Amino acid sequence: MNSSSCDGVFCCLRKLSELVLRMAETRGSLMLQLAAHNGVKK
Repeated sequence: MNSSSCDGVFCCLRKLSELVLRMAETRGSLMLQLAAHNGVKK
């Protein structure tokens, strides 16, 4: 029971970390795109 629950927790943490990394990457690319658009407009 304890080992399975620990595995579940680690799995959830791993998925959460992957989601956070993906969100950070997409956010960074969006920021770069916005900066490029702003630079082109200016």
